[in-house]
Amino acid sequence: MPAAPGLLALRVPGPLAPPLALVDSWAGGALALIVGGSHATGTDVWVTLEGRRLCLSDLDVYAVVPDRMAQRAAVTRARADRPGLRARLQSWGLAAPLETAFLVPEDLSGLPARPATLELARHGLVLKGDPVWRERVPRWGPEDVSFEEVQLLHENRAFELLHAWPALAAGDRLARLQARHAVLKCGFDVVRVESLSLGTYPEGAAALTAWAAHTARPALPVALQAAFQALLEAALSWRAGRVQELDPDEARREWHTAVTAWVATWR
Repeated sequence: MPAAPGLLALRVPGPLAPPLALVDSWAGGALALIVGGSHATGTDVWVTLEGRRLCLSDLDVYAVVPDRMAQRAAVTRARADRPGLRARLQSWGLAAPLETAFLVPEDLSGLPARPATLELARHGLVLKGDPVWRERVPRWGPEDVSFEEVQLLHENRAFELLHAWPALAAGDRLARLQARHAVLKCGFDVVRVESLSLGTYPEGAAALTAWAAHTARPALPVALQAAFQALLEAALSWRAGRVQELDPDEARREWHTAVTAWVATWR
């Protein structure tokens, strides 16, 4: 396991230090490491299983390297290190994917208008390097996000929902929790798709839930609208650390609610 060097060791919470140090080693010593997503906003979800703390939230890391040669070398090192990576991450407490982008400085300044860029500009957490690096992220607004980018977000959630289905009744408790985490995450992203389609982007899980409560969904029967709002309330509670496991039948009903809302938004 690589050691966490310099500023990285000072700024990174204990459980995240090993995976972030690994990314830094892939980068060959990054100019900056910027964390996005739920780990930046403080809404990352943790569970305790058999006395161990495990994180269910993806770790999204943007590693800034000096030039294209360093970028190619970083990508090569990361690819070579993929075998066995999932088990290694879980041994460190990260029971979720490690998503890494290696960027040269002009890439960071040229990030396109997409939901992840909006979030990074608002909440990105610089864990190595000068905090001013975050200021290089473009300050796009929701109206700048193209239809294609919104559609890509929507399509990706379909694959995540399909992947979650068989695990909802798995014998392994961690697999069931990971599957429910994915379903609840998809619920929020359905609302993100709806709001972006209307040129707005509510700030955070609570704002997304509140926005959804006041948004009509003519394509959904009233009973399913209520069920989807209940799913969002559960997702909000989940993000606040109140992780509750459902029995398989309840989990499947919740999954069907998320899928029905996804389909209605697609139409």
